[in-house]
Formats: sequence, structure tokens, C-alpha cells
Amino acid sequence: MVTADLLAAWETTRVEIRWLYGVQVLRSIREGSCGASVDALGPSVSGHVVTAWNPDAQVLASWENAARHAALREVVAAAGMACVPAVGRACDGSWHEEGLFLVARGSLVVARAAALALGRQFQQVGIYEVEYGRLRALACADDAELAPTVGVPR
Repeated sequence: MVTADLLAAWETTRVEIRWLYGVQVLRSIREGSCGASVDALGPSVSGHVVTAWNPDAQVLASWENAARHAALREVVAAAGMACVPAVGRACDGSWHEEGLFLVARGSLVVARAAALALGRQFQQVGIYEVEYGRLRALACADDAELAPTVGVPR
């Protein structure tokens, strides 16, 4: 079940995509939260952020999350998906989750289906979609938006 607290966490998460040349910080979905700005890569870089940490929003021990992240990396590698490390974190630094940014090759709709399937495989409430340097939170259960997204084309 998506509680008000969980929804607020999704809306205010900062996402960092760790490219070889540096870290791209994407602001939270909620306008003005985190005080973060968009370091946009441009319209050509779209994809999805998926994590295996804390399934069904239940906090696990760090060693369990590390093992789940390693399993996610193995599944992504076996599928031949292009990815780079990503981290979602609370604005106040109270928590973070490691994940992967899956680079969309071709259709964002096809990439979304694969990312949502991975999210479901790893018992995630949702994933982030990155398009035009902006975030959209999508529920793994039904592909619905978890939170209203500001300024993202549909």
C-alpha cells in the first residue's frame, strides 16, 4: 500500500545518475524540494531508474540490500541492457538507495515495460522514468504515476 509518507518520499527524492564524466543530479518531482537544480543531459538521454533495495518499502539490512543490488546487476547484464549506477536519496540525507539507470534504446514505451518488469521482479513499489532531464514516478503494479510530475511531456 502506498502511504502518504511513502508518496512524499517519492516526490522529494533526488536522483543521481553516475556517468563516467560526472554525476547528473535530477531534482525531485515536487517543485522547490531539495533545492536541487536539473543538470539535464538533453532530450536524447532517457531511461529508467530501478533499484532492488528495500522490497515493498520494507527497510532491509545493508548486506541484504547489497546482495539484492548485485542480483539486479546480474539480471540487467544478462539481458544486455545498457546501464550506469544511480542513487536515490532523501533531501535531508536520512536515507539512500542504490540502483541502476537503464538507458532507453529506441522506444521509451518498450524500455518502460522492461523496467517495470524488473521493478516487479525485485518487489519494488515503483521506478523513476527520466525524460528530458525530468523525473516521473511510476507504480510497478499498474504503470500509473505514483506522484504528479511537473512539466514532463506525456
